[in-house]
Amino acid sequence: MSVEWTKLTVRELGPISRAEVTIKPVTVIIGKNCLGKSLLLNLAYLLSTTPPDFSLLKEKVGREVGELAEVAYKAAKGGERGRLSSVLSQMLHSYFKGLGPAVGRSIAERFEEFFNVEKATDLLRGSVAVERGKKPLSYSISARGGRLAVEFRGYEKLVVRVESIEELGPGSILLEVRVGRDGKGRKLRRRVEGPLDIQLLVGGYLLPHALVELFPLSLGVGESFLLADSRAGILRLAKTAVAASLEYGRLMVPARESAFLAAYNKLVTRFKERGPLEELRKSFRDFLAEIGLRSVEVRLVAGHPEVYVEDRWGVKLPLEECPSGVRESLSAALALVAEGKGVEALFIEEVESHLHPKALDRMISLAWEAVLRREESPMYLIMTTHNPIVLSKLNNLILKTGEELHELVTVVYLKDVDGGVEAEELEVSERGFDESGLSEIFVELLEERAALM
Repeated sequence: MSVEWTKLTVRELGPISRAEVTIKPVTVIIGKNCLGKSLLLNLAYLLSTTPPDFSLLKEKVGREVGELAEVAYKAAKGGERGRLSSVLSQMLHSYFKGLGPAVGRSIAERFEEFFNVEKATDLLRGSVAVERGKKPLSYSISARGGRLAVEFRGYEKLVVRVESIEELGPGSILLEVRVGRDGKGRKLRRRVEGPLDIQLLVGGYLLPHALVELFPLSLGVGESFLLADSRAGILRLAKTAVAASLEYGRLMVPARESAFLAAYNKLVTRFKERGPLEELRKSFRDFLAEIGLRSVEVRLVAGHPEVYVEDRWGVKLPLEECPSGVRESLSAALALVAEGKGVEALFIEEVESHLHPKALDRMISLAWEAVLRREESPMYLIMTTHNPIVLSKLNNLILKTGEELHELVTVVYLKDVDGGVEAEELEVSERGFDESGLSEIFVELLEERAALM
């Protein structure tokens, strides 16, 4: 399997001195408490979901791309494919020049809100870099003079190539274009009827299409969901707040909890509309049975999705009234089994979710199958854990599945090194990976037991 994956490199972020993480469809971050597992996962989530400040982007490039759009539309009307390709490429490069400051402003604001710091540079004192193998496009975020500076590189190598120009009617033109290195990317078809449509083509379609090469760290391009730690409590508090006021929303809760609630509402609504993927129904039923549930139902109450379950005793109750393990894990299970309409990333803090060991075994099996079987909306699963069962089960699944699927897995071990935290990517082979970082406690307990007997 020869695939280039997105790579995240971090320097001087909170307690983390150095970390390099290859983001694969199954990415697991492990380590002791207070070493930055959640910090690293939440950073990745922000890089996945933070779009640029569009008002600043327009301010930076609006005049230049507006003039180029006029030239491009004339070339399109004249059927000049070569000229149009050149001008569209110039427009794309202009957008990337303005994208750095626009992303810098928005990422700084989200850093401060998400991590509850006065200044983003109080937390990120060094730099963050995102790249993907030999792909030309990359970007970096660095702390400079008390602010975050964002720089994109390699965009000059991205070329827009016009494949065809078809006149549909007076002033209406159908363009077929590709964007990528040497103009060899995926084909896009758009109708344009004036210079504003040309701007929309480049800024609204070609620019995101170029950024998606860095998915899931693609700055707002693609679908990403955060299942935050303490989600069991968040759901119960949210239920109380909604009952008191239907105005409850993002402005009334901290940013991280708000991100989870937005993800939860979207995911359970999708489950109501589409249900579990057929190939995942058995694994889903096995998981439900192990956490003591017979069935799951999503109802719309005053426009809000609410999850109701039937337990093993035949009692129906809202999810918020279930035990914490059920509340935490079911949101993840619903996200795994119902497909969306495009590539997705699911960020899960503490995937063990207060589950009984057998139920956790079933949860990891379900997650593995979801990554392998979802075709309409392929999924990246990025999760933190300090539970050895997660690693042991994942190793068993690698051994059981074979077919080079170990190459879909990254395991990152955060360690205390000389007063700072460094990340080690464990080697993952067809026989699995070293899980002793979490399982060594069992050896210590057995040795202690032997000494006492």
